[in-house]
Order: sequence, then C-alpha cells, then structure tokens
Amino acid sequence: MAIIERDELQSKIHKGEIKAVCVDTSVYEAQHFAFHRGLLGEMKNLPAAGIQVLLPDVIEREILSHMSEKLPEIHSALRKAMRAAGNFGLIAEDAEAKLQVPEQDFKKLANDRLQRHVDDIDACILPVGEYADTNQVFDSYFKAIAPFESKKKSEFPDAFSLSAIERWAESEDTQVVVISNDDGWANFAKDNERIHAGPRLGDLLVAIQIADPILLKKAVAAIKGPEIDSIKIRLNERINSMAINANVDSYHYAEADVLDSRVLDVDLGSLDPDDLEIVRSDGQEFVVRWIVHVRVRFEASVQLSVYDSIDKDYVPLSVEDVSRDDDLELESLLSFSIENDDDAINLEFQDIELTDSYIDIDLGEVEISHDQE
Repeated sequence: MAIIERDELQSKIHKGEIKAVCVDTSVYEAQHFAFHRGLLGEMKNLPAAGIQVLLPDVIEREILSHMSEKLPEIHSALRKAMRAAGNFGLIAEDAEAKLQVPEQDFKKLANDRLQRHVDDIDACILPVGEYADTNQVFDSYFKAIAPFESKKKSEFPDAFSLSAIERWAESEDTQVVVISNDDGWANFAKDNERIHAGPRLGDLLVAIQIADPILLKKAVAAIKGPEIDSIKIRLNERINSMAINANVDSYHYAEADVLDSRVLDVDLGSLDPDDLEIVRSDGQEFVVRWIVHVRVRFEASVQLSVYDSIDKDYVPLSVEDVSRDDDLELESLLSFSIENDDDAINLEFQDIELTDSYIDIDLGEVEISHDQE
C-alpha cells in the first residue's frame, strides 16, 4: 500500500476501499487559500462521490493561523495599490473613493471563510486529541521515524494529525488518501495499511469521475475551434497574475523584476481527448484538467550591482531590459457551460484557472550593455 498510483487510486475509490481524504495545510497554502475556485473550489464534489473530507483540528488551526498572519500584509498592499492606481490615473478619483478598503477583523474573516469551505465540502473536523496515539508519536520522535526527520520538533503537528487519521481509519474500517507537499507525509504512509500518499489534489478530483468520451471530444473541438482566442486571452491574464521567479546568470549581483508576460502560442497540434481529464460534469458545467503547452514572452528589468566592501552595501551599475521566450507546461482547469440545443450538446468556454502558484523562468546571462559601459 502506501504510495499509490492514479489508476490504483481510482480503482480503490470505485470499489469503496478508499472512503476519505485529508488535505494538508501545505496544499491549502500553495493554493493561496482560494476556497471558492480552482482545485480547492472543486473539493465540494468529493462528498457526492462518497469521499469524506477529514480536517484534523490541528490542520484547521494551522490554516487559520496562516491566513490570519497573511491577511494584514495583503490588506496593506491592497490599500497602497489602490492609492497608487489613483495617483497614476489607472482608476478615477471617484472610483478610488468608492473602492476604499475597509478595516477588517482578520481572525474573524479567516474563520468565516474557512467555515464556509468546511460547510461546502461537508468536512469532518477530526479531534486529534481524541484519536492520536501519544505513545506512538513520541516513540516515532525518539526513533526519528517519519514524519520526524532532522527538524523533529516542527513535525509534531503532522505526527499527531497522521496518528489521528490512522486511528480514525481503523475505527471506520476504511482507507484514507492524504495529500501533502511534505515528504514526511509520504514517508509516514510507507508500509501503512490504512493511509495512502502520492496523488495530488487534482489526481483525486479526476479519480472520482467517470469518463465521458462525447463531452471530451466536444471540448477538444471547442479548444481547437471557436474558443481558442478567448482561452488565450484569459490564459494571458492568469499568467500575468502569477508570481514569476526569474533566475539570472551574471558576473555581477543581479535582481530581476518581470514586468510583463505575453502568450505567443498555445500548442494544439497533437491535442486529443486523452489529453483532457474530467474534474466535474454536472449537466450545467463541464470542467477538465488540461496540461497546456504554451509559449510565453517575458519582459523583465534586471538591475546589476556590485558590492562595496567599504560602505557594506550594493552599488547600482546599470538596469538592463531583457526579453525571453519560454515554453511552459501548465496544469489548468478549463471550464465550459453545457448548452443543449435541439438535442445537440454544445460547450461554451467560461474560464481557465492555473493550479500552480508560481512560475520559474531563466533569463539567461545578463551583463552590462555596451551602451552603458
């Protein structure tokens, strides 16, 4: 058992052997706590498929803590952005006044948003203190058994959560799949009779669905046909809203700031129904997972500096404008509305979401241009 492949995951779900899932805090954080859309938004389909969502109270408290810590920073950044947008004329003065960002009770806001998510997915709040085996946790701690590794103390929340999940699974005579970006969770699941690890959240959402060849063919036809221009526009907006980490090779100290990105092309040449996986089909909306191959042009500004050992600071030398084209593979959720017209089913593009929180790009080697030397 333990590390489970996607095909086996689907088989065990449809056989009723896996009846629950636990999503770790690391996954929620990677999805920016966007409970209402993307992968987290699609979790509302799990209960109807017979999958109980377990939320250990330790993870619940971690999520609330992380959200409460981030909200003041986001609130401040939003206020500054609004003022800057008004100053530079991006929005009218009256619009700035109407869109004032009110003061917030951040803890209450975090709690209310999480509670709505819990209600939407019908989550079971698992009291870790009642289920976890304390002796097992401390035994694992002193023997450095997963999830404990070199950072032993920091793994206690995970250890108690996993112990509670295992005991819950035993009491319900079922198996649980855990989804985490933390290797400690996967290591804990090795040789475990009740807990499986390995799949991503998107894999689980796909595994609970049944293939519909007709809708998949129509989705491919829509992507290759009339909807592609709208898809490109929306995809361009999504990429521009992502965090983009730019790596630079330089003899000098270099700091890169990506100013703009533009979709140049979407590779549709070999796209067929097998490249799309159903995430949701409810008669009104059709959502598929699509690994989209896209060529993007990135425009960046790179500041080159040298360290001054006397002043103990970096001295700017030049600012270089850099343009790079890059081929990316991005996991996306593509949604269509389902229209029935004279017994014919048609799909109309609604939106595209990117499930990754950031993009890494390589700007290559950047040095001072001859014009500035």
